[in-house]
Amino acid sequence: MRLLVLRPEPQASALVATLAAHGIDALADPMLDIIPEPDLVRAIAAHPRPDALAFTSANALRALPGGALPAAWLAIPAFCVGEATARAARAAGFADVRASAGTAADLALSLRASGLGHVLHLVGRDQTGDLAAGLCEAGLSAQSLIVYRAEMRDDLAPATWAGLQMRTFAGLIVASQRSAQGFFKILQSKDRLDLLNDLVLIAISEAAAAPLTDRCHRTVIATEPNGDALLRAAVALGSDS
Repeated sequence: MRLLVLRPEPQASALVATLAAHGIDALADPMLDIIPEPDLVRAIAAHPRPDALAFTSANALRALPGGALPAAWLAIPAFCVGEATARAARAAGFADVRASAGTAADLALSLRASGLGHVLHLVGRDQTGDLAAGLCEAGLSAQSLIVYRAEMRDDLAPATWAGLQMRTFAGLIVASQRSAQGFFKILQSKDRLDLLNDLVLIAISEAAAAPLTDRCHRTVIATEPNGDALLRAAVALGSDS
């Protein structure tokens, strides 16, 4: 079988390589480009040192240029949604990384139970929900700092169009609602939503699947909303085919 991966880079290429190790052919065609916000170093330097940092996406960590975080900040507890984000935090040099079960709600519970003071959430411009606002409503001191934006692409790669039209893809993998929306809009603009009819949709969550689930032949939702569970769902589908 062959799968189409719509995740942003570098997650897309990493997933393609891991799938290949499991004997599953896949093509990456990211629907979103992760763009760091300008003047990040200055914006971070102007912010008072928080007592805890929160990350709901590994993209926030990857968007930070070298040296953007003051060295002292790497000793601050980094609260992360899911193990993939936690791995990115460790790779960025954080010494105290605390991974929640895999959702922003779990992360909020961990932060509330920590007893720490001011929380700074490093986040994308088009975030789903508002972690900082929820924490403030619960009586904590919290603030968000936008460190990247996810820009939607306006077309598919030629190899993707060819594979879709020749029906060589058995399924597609999405990890965000915006990626699914982008894919849907491109097919809709070309009047080719029919290309979804035979595809199995493998999604990280119900929310991520929503723009495509009614159009695809079948939808498979990862058992947990994280990259590891998404991989397991894709491998299981490949093993069953």
